[in-house]
Amino acid sequence: MIRKLTLRAKMIAAFSVMAVLMGVLAGVALHRFAAINANVLDLGTHWLPSVETLGDVEADMLKLRLAHLRQALAHDGTERATADKLVAQRSAHLEERRAAYMKLISTPEERDLWGAVERNWSRYLQYQQETLVPLVQAGRQAEARAALFGGSLQRFDDALDLVDRLVDLTVQGGEKAVERSRADASSARAWLIGVAAFSLLAAMALAVVITGYITGVIGGEPAAVGTVVARIAQGDLSTAVTTRDGDRSSILAGIARMQAALLHVVGEVRSGAQSVASASSQIAQGNLDLSSRTEEQASSLQQTAASVEQMASAVKNNADTASKANQLAAGASQAAVEGGEVVQQVVATMADISEASRRIADIIAVIDGIAFQTNILALNAAVEAARAGEHGKGFAVVAAEVRNLAQRSATAAREIKGLIGASVSRVDDGSRLVADAGRTMDDIVSRVRRVSDLMNEISAATVEQSGGISQINLAVAQLDQTTQQNAALVEEASAASESLKTHGARLLESVAVFRLAGHGA
Repeated sequence: MIRKLTLRAKMIAAFSVMAVLMGVLAGVALHRFAAINANVLDLGTHWLPSVETLGDVEADMLKLRLAHLRQALAHDGTERATADKLVAQRSAHLEERRAAYMKLISTPEERDLWGAVERNWSRYLQYQQETLVPLVQAGRQAEARAALFGGSLQRFDDALDLVDRLVDLTVQGGEKAVERSRADASSARAWLIGVAAFSLLAAMALAVVITGYITGVIGGEPAAVGTVVARIAQGDLSTAVTTRDGDRSSILAGIARMQAALLHVVGEVRSGAQSVASASSQIAQGNLDLSSRTEEQASSLQQTAASVEQMASAVKNNADTASKANQLAAGASQAAVEGGEVVQQVVATMADISEASRRIADIIAVIDGIAFQTNILALNAAVEAARAGEHGKGFAVVAAEVRNLAQRSATAAREIKGLIGASVSRVDDGSRLVADAGRTMDDIVSRVRRVSDLMNEISAATVEQSGGISQINLAVAQLDQTTQQNAALVEEASAASESLKTHGARLLESVAVFRLAGHGA
């Protein structure tokens, strides 16, 4: 797959790999630096402010403790009022510090420990308000001092110890953040070194592969290939081109094949140029001889053209005569065809008459049969009338009349049948005669058509002869013109052969620029 890529695609792919590696390196660096930045932000925005705020809280607690001491040790009302005012100020300031620190709490350990501080501090304040302040207000100084340095101090120390523990916890959190930053920095350093080393190795490998590929494509060092190409461009084909074993696809191998092809072509051109120079002089001499023979041929063609023109006039007259004879034969053929058509119509009419006579005879036969049946019926009616006696006399008379009519119809039918039979016999004789006449007319028409066809063929052949001779006459005229043109072309060819001889000499001079192995320039 990679071998099928072009050099441009491979270079783009190599630099794309380097870009990806640089992107990975930048991504790793950004990720590690983001972790370090998060640790530094955690240290700067949480742990250090927490330590500072807890220090302020502890200082305010101590200041408030001192204010409580002044309050408990006050000798008169003025000092007590001053101390009360100072306690109020310290308490307000401490509440601000406590509120500021509560915003900085971020871990469960801090929250639990701060809750213990709050509880112990509340017990301290509660002890102050419920025990110490009443003793001071009552003027019981001795008991107030005992309470101040007893239960009050104990509760204050417990709260302050918890604050110290919270400070230690905060300091430890800051140290852990610093340690994480140090570990992230070390990890980032290792990652950057590893990715940079891998990128360097990949770049070196890609450089080796691309250099090897380019060298393989070129077939050698570019300087050596440039030298070979420069010598070939100067016409020096004698330079030996050395390629690697089995190399048939590199540029240098292609140059070697090109040099071999140029050697062959230049050798062939040099040989051809010498042959052209030798043959051009022979062509010039032959053109002179051809020019004289062409003039003689032109004279003979002029005489031939005159003879062919006379022959064409005679053939044209024959063609006109044959055309007139063909028209007469065509008229006779048309008349014979028309007579044949009339005879055919007569034959058809006689056939129709014969067919009608036969149909009449059939009808008369039917009438004769009807008369015979009627006679039989009349006889049967007479027999029945005789059996009827007096009642059948009228019916007998009718039967006798019907019998007479039937006999007369039968007699008339026999007479008509005889006449029709004689007419049918005569019509058959006429049909045979007309058929014989039709066949005779068909034979006449066929013969006239054959004569007309022969005349057509003679006329067409004569026309073709006339056209052919005209074409021959035209061809001879064109041949005469062509021969004259050939004579002029022969003169031009003579001049061209002289020019060819000159160009052959120049071609030899041009080819002499190339230097071949084992040959002079």
